[in-house]
Amino acid sequence: LHNLFIFITTLELSYFYYFIYIVGITLFNLSMNGIQYQYLFPYHPEFSNILMPFSECIVGLGMIFFTRSFLNTKTLLPRMDKLLIIFLIPCFFWLIGCFFVNYSIVIRVTAIIST
Repeated sequence: LHNLFIFITTLELSYFYYFIYIVGITLFNLSMNGIQYQYLFPYHPEFSNILMPFSECIVGLGMIFFTRSFLNTKTLLPRMDKLLIIFLIPCFFWLIGCFFVNYSIVIRVTAIIST
Protein backbone atom coordinates (compact mmCIF):
# COMPACT_ATOMS: atom_id res chain seq x y z
CA LEU A 1 0.00 0.00 0.00
CA HIS A 2 2.90 2.32 0.65
CA ASN A 3 3.91 2.41 -3.02
CA LEU A 4 0.31 3.00 -4.08
CA PHE A 5 0.10 6.05 -1.84
CA ILE A 6 3.42 7.34 -3.16
CA PHE A 7 2.11 6.88 -6.71
CA ILE A 8 -1.07 8.79 -5.87
CA THR A 9 0.92 11.71 -4.44
CA THR A 10 3.74 11.85 -7.00
CA LEU A 11 2.04 10.30 -10.06
CA GLU A 12 5.29 8.58 -10.99
CA LEU A 13 4.43 5.34 -12.79
CA SER A 14 7.36 3.38 -11.37
CA TYR A 15 5.64 3.23 -8.00
CA PHE A 16 2.43 1.95 -9.55
CA TYR A 17 4.25 -0.78 -11.48
CA TYR A 18 6.06 -1.81 -8.32
CA PHE A 19 2.71 -1.94 -6.49
CA ILE A 20 1.35 -4.25 -9.23
CA TYR A 21 4.43 -6.44 -8.83
CA ILE A 22 3.92 -6.67 -5.04
CA VAL A 23 0.22 -7.50 -5.49
CA GLY A 24 1.17 -10.30 -7.90
CA ILE A 25 3.75 -11.71 -5.50
CA THR A 26 1.22 -11.58 -2.66
CA LEU A 27 -1.46 -13.36 -4.69
CA PHE A 28 1.03 -15.99 -5.81
CA ASN A 29 2.17 -16.67 -2.23
CA LEU A 30 -1.43 -16.86 -1.04
CA SER A 31 -2.24 -19.42 -3.71
CA MET A 32 0.96 -21.44 -3.24
CA ASN A 33 0.40 -21.77 0.51
CA GLY A 34 -3.29 -22.53 0.12
CA ILE A 35 -4.27 -19.55 2.24
CA GLN A 36 -6.43 -17.98 -0.46
CA TYR A 37 -8.27 -21.27 -0.91
CA GLN A 38 -8.62 -21.81 2.82
CA TYR A 39 -9.74 -18.33 3.87
CA LEU A 40 -10.72 -16.24 0.84
CA PHE A 41 -12.40 -18.62 -1.61
CA PRO A 42 -13.09 -21.96 0.11
CA TYR A 43 -16.09 -22.78 -2.08
CA HIS A 44 -14.51 -21.90 -5.42
CA PRO A 45 -11.63 -24.28 -6.26
CA GLU A 46 -11.76 -23.24 -9.93
CA PHE A 47 -10.76 -19.72 -8.88
CA SER A 48 -7.84 -21.23 -7.02
CA ASN A 49 -6.64 -22.88 -10.21
CA ILE A 50 -6.85 -19.60 -12.12
CA LEU A 51 -5.25 -17.39 -9.48
CA MET A 52 -1.83 -19.03 -9.45
CA PRO A 53 -0.95 -18.64 -13.16
CA PHE A 54 -2.77 -15.30 -13.27
CA SER A 55 -0.64 -13.98 -10.41
CA GLU A 56 2.53 -15.23 -12.10
CA CYS A 57 1.61 -13.24 -15.20
CA ILE A 58 0.87 -10.18 -13.06
CA VAL A 59 4.31 -10.54 -11.46
CA GLY A 60 5.96 -10.73 -14.89
CA LEU A 61 4.05 -7.74 -16.23
CA GLY A 62 4.71 -5.65 -13.14
CA MET A 63 8.40 -6.52 -13.16
CA ILE A 64 8.86 -5.72 -16.84
CA PHE A 65 6.88 -2.47 -16.70
CA PHE A 66 8.75 -1.41 -13.56
CA THR A 67 12.10 -2.14 -15.20
CA ARG A 68 11.17 -0.19 -18.32
CA SER A 69 9.91 2.76 -16.30
CA PHE A 70 12.57 2.89 -13.58
CA LEU A 71 15.57 2.40 -15.88
CA ASN A 72 14.05 4.48 -18.69
CA THR A 73 15.06 1.82 -21.17
CA LYS A 74 13.19 3.46 -24.04
CA THR A 75 15.77 6.25 -24.24
CA LEU A 76 18.82 4.87 -22.43
CA LEU A 77 18.79 1.21 -23.51
CA PRO A 78 16.70 0.84 -26.68
CA ARG A 79 17.83 -2.73 -27.41
CA MET A 80 16.98 -3.84 -23.90
CA ASP A 81 13.62 -2.10 -24.23
CA LYS A 82 12.81 -4.09 -27.35
CA LEU A 83 13.78 -7.30 -25.58
CA LEU A 84 11.51 -6.41 -22.65
CA ILE A 85 8.65 -5.72 -25.05
CA ILE A 86 9.22 -9.15 -26.60
CA PHE A 87 8.86 -10.65 -23.10
CA LEU A 88 5.69 -8.64 -22.51
CA ILE A 89 3.81 -10.13 -25.45
CA PRO A 90 3.47 -13.72 -24.15
CA CYS A 91 2.61 -12.43 -20.68
CA PHE A 92 -0.29 -10.36 -22.04
CA PHE A 93 -1.68 -13.23 -24.10
CA TRP A 94 -1.25 -15.74 -21.31
CA LEU A 95 -2.89 -13.41 -18.80
CA ILE A 96 -6.06 -13.73 -20.85
CA GLY A 97 -5.45 -17.40 -21.67
CA CYS A 98 -5.44 -18.33 -17.99
CA PHE A 99 -9.22 -18.06 -17.99
CA PHE A 100 -9.88 -20.26 -21.03
CA VAL A 101 -7.22 -23.00 -21.13
CA ASN A 102 -7.08 -26.22 -19.08
CA TYR A 103 -5.20 -25.90 -15.77
CA SER A 104 -2.54 -28.52 -16.56
CA ILE A 105 -1.60 -26.70 -19.76
CA VAL A 106 -1.78 -23.29 -18.12
CA ILE A 107 0.58 -24.19 -15.28
CA ARG A 108 3.15 -25.71 -17.66
CA VAL A 109 3.18 -22.75 -20.02
CA THR A 110 3.27 -20.30 -17.13
CA ALA A 111 6.30 -22.09 -15.69
CA ILE A 112 8.03 -21.81 -19.06
CA ILE A 113 7.18 -18.12 -19.44
CA SER A 114 8.26 -17.23 -15.92
CA THR A 115 11.69 -18.82 -16.25
